[in-house]
Amino acid sequence: MGRALPERAWTQALAAEVRPLLEAVADAARRHGTPAYLVGGAVRDWLLGRGPIREADVAVVGDARALAEEAATHLGGRVVAFERFGTVRLVAGGLYVDVATARVERYPAPGALPVPSPARSIEEDLVRRDFSINAMAVPVAGDERALVDPCGGLQDLQARRLRALHPRSFEDDPTRLFRGVRLAVRLDLAIDSTTAAWMRRAIAARAVDTVSAERRGQEVRRALSEQPALPVARAFERWGLWDAACPTWHLAPEAERVLAVLDEEAASFEALLEALAGPSGRQRLWAVRLMAVSGPWLVGPPERVRQRAERLAERLALTRELRESFLQVPTIRRRQRRLAGARRPSTADRLLQDLGPLSRAYLAARGGPSSPDYNWVGWFARVGRHVRPRLTGRDLLALGCPEGPAVGRMQRALRAAVLDGRVRSRADEQRWVRRRLLAWRRASIDSP
Repeated sequence: MGRALPERAWTQALAAEVRPLLEAVADAARRHGTPAYLVGGAVRDWLLGRGPIREADVAVVGDARALAEEAATHLGGRVVAFERFGTVRLVAGGLYVDVATARVERYPAPGALPVPSPARSIEEDLVRRDFSINAMAVPVAGDERALVDPCGGLQDLQARRLRALHPRSFEDDPTRLFRGVRLAVRLDLAIDSTTAAWMRRAIAARAVDTVSAERRGQEVRRALSEQPALPVARAFERWGLWDAACPTWHLAPEAERVLAVLDEEAASFEALLEALAGPSGRQRLWAVRLMAVSGPWLVGPPERVRQRAERLAERLALTRELRESFLQVPTIRRRQRRLAGARRPSTADRLLQDLGPLSRAYLAARGGPSSPDYNWVGWFARVGRHVRPRLTGRDLLALGCPEGPAVGRMQRALRAAVLDGRVRSRADEQRWVRRRLLAWRRASIDSP
C-alpha cells in the first residue's frame, strides 16, 4: 500500500499545539481498528520540509464522526458536523482538525458541488482529488513514514511539477483553476503541459461561470490572502483568471504598485487595519488588496463605476461594506490629492471622516508608507477619530447655542478647533464657543 520514506516522521513536522488533537484521533483509530490517514496539504508540506504544520485533515475509512467524538471526549473538546460531505471538525483548546469519511464523488453537472458516497479504501478517496501532490496520505496510527501515493505525487513534488489527475478536472470543479495557480506560485512549481492544456480549455469555455458567486469569491479571497500576494495576482492575470472571475476585470500596473506596497508593509497595514476597525481588522488585508486590484478598473463616468462595482460584488458575493468601498474609489482618488497638501489635522479629519476603514487603508496604500496620505491615515486611526470636545450638545445649549442644526454645526466647528490645538481645556472650549456665538449674532444683525 505504501513505502517507507527516509524523511523525518510527519508527526515531527506538526506544530506542537496541534499534536494532541492528532494523537487523540490516532488513539481512537487504534482502539477501533479504523483506518485513518493524514491527507492532502499537510502531507505535501511535510514532504517539502515546510512547517510547522498547523492545519491538518484526516480521512477515515469508516465512521469519521464516531472517531472524532471519541477524540473530543478525551480532549474535553467538541465536534462540529458538516453533514453534506461527511466531514466533522474536532475543536479543542482553540484549535481544530477536520476529520472526514473517505469518499468518492460524482459531479451531477459542471461546476456543481459533488455528490459524495463512502469510499472502500483510502486509494479510492485519493484518486478523486485535484492534483497528484494533494493525493497522498500517511496513517495517523501505525507507520508514520508509510506513504500512500497512488497517483505519483511524490515524484511530481521531486520534479517540482503540478499535475491534475483527470482530463475534466477543471470542468467538474473550476475552482481548481484558481487553486492550481495559487499552489504553483506558492510552491514554485511548473504546471505540467497536459494540465496546462486542460486549464486553458476550461478557461476558454468560461467554466468558472458555472460555479456559485460564493465559491468564486472564496477563491479570490484565498489568492489575495497569500503573502506575498502580488506574484499570485500576476499569475492570475497571465492565465486570465481575473477576467474569469468577473468579465473584463484585469490587473493594471497601478494595482501591481499598490499590491507591492501591501506585500512589503503587510505587518504595518495589518496594524493600521486593527487601529481602524478593531482586532478583526487585522484579518482584512486581503480586502484592501481586493480594492487595489479593483481600483484602476473602477474608472470612468459615475454610472460605469457603479455598474462595475455592482457586477463585481455580485460575481464574488461580496459584503455590503466592500460594495460601498468600491463606490468610494473615485472619491478616494480626489481625497488623496487633497490630503497630500493638508497642513492641519482638522483638514485631514474632514477628508477621512466619511470614508470606511477599507477605503482609508486603500488610500494609505496608494500613497505608500512614506507619504503624507499614509501618515494622515495613521494619525486618524490612532488619534484623530477618537478626539471629542469636552462640551456636549447640552452644554452648548446652556451657553446660548440655538436649538436645531446650529448645535451640530457648532459641535463640528468646536471639534476642528480641538483637533488643531486651538483649545486645550473645558474653559478654552467655553470661551471659544462664546466668541463663536457672538460672531454668529453679529453676522446675523449685519446681514440685510
